[in-house]
Formats: sequence, structure tokens, C-alpha cells
Amino acid sequence: MPNIQDIKKLISNDLNNSSIGEACLNICGFIEKTKRNQLQHIDYSTLLKESCSPTDDVLFQAIQYLSGSRTHLLEANYELFIDEYPVQVEKSDIIEAENSGLFAHPETGILIPNYESFIEIYFNVSNTIVDLK
Repeated sequence: MPNIQDIKKLISNDLNNSSIGEACLNICGFIEKTKRNQLQHIDYSTLLKESCSPTDDVLFQAIQYLSGSRTHLLEANYELFIDEYPVQVEKSDIIEAENSGLFAHPETGILIPNYESFIEIYFNVSNTIVDLK
């Protein structure tokens, strides 16, 4: 199981002195200083702030790297915000909706037009990371 220092070494080797690498290292620093129980629902704006990314594109690439097979640091999750409370959405439902263009409410089965405007992504730190507080 990797620890945060192993991941930082990978970032330094893979993304040597790039803005993407710097954003990844900043996110790692945020993760290191934050208690694990506060890392279960990390939203995009938090990652933007903590990464100090110069652009959304840099942040997007940093998130891709940190949630990819090389590091497995971040895990993406989805919520539907259409009613009074958020509803968890499975990744497979998102993939199916992207392929078909149709998205059904996970609880009611009712098709939701323009579903993208009701889906929010958030991240949590993978349970495979061993050295967090």
C-alpha cells in the first residue's frame, strides 16, 4: 500500500517541475495536513483553492493524474442534486448516461433531461493510502 511520500515521489518523477506536478504536490500537501475524516467529501472548489492551479485545465489534469491508475490517491464520486437532498449516483450510471444521453433518477427511475446540470462530482482520498492522520 502506498503512502503519501511514495505518491509525491511519483509526481516528482512523472511531472517534473510542471504546473500539473506543482498542483498535484499542493493537493498532496493539503491531504497531509487534513484529518482523514475531513477528506471524505472534497469538492472541486476545494481542490482548485488548495492546488493553486493557474487554470482549470491544469487542475483537471492534476485530478486525472491523482485519480488514475498510477497513484490511486483520489476517488471520484457523484451526487444528484434535484430534490431536497442529494442522492448518491453510481459511476456506472454516469457512464451509461454519457453513452446514451439518458439519465434516470436512481430512486424514482424518472428520466431527467439536462441531467448534467444536476450532477456534482466530489472526491475522497482512497483507503489504500496508509499514512494519513
